[in-house]
Amino acid sequence: MKMQKEKILSELYHGNIRPAEKKIVQGSDYRMAQLKLFNLVEELDKRLNEEEKKMLDEIMSSAKSLYPKRKNDIFAPSHRK
Repeated sequence: MKMQKEKILSELYHGNIRPAEKKIVQGSDYRMAQLKLFNLVEELDKRLNEEEKKMLDEIMSSAKSLYPKRKNDIFAPSHRK
């Protein structure tokens, strides 16, 4: 049993398991937050001019690019070389 846990942790650490690829459960807190964000962005997009829409796109792209970087900073910093 311990060996299996170590193997799973090793696979996760080396990027062979990607929890983010897990299907999002309908009605879950995460899914509801995701839908709320989507709806807010859609509503804001309707109110913006073209220049402001480009800025919103840049903001969303920048925010999205932070997630993988933050995930790497958080995951087992004492185990990184």
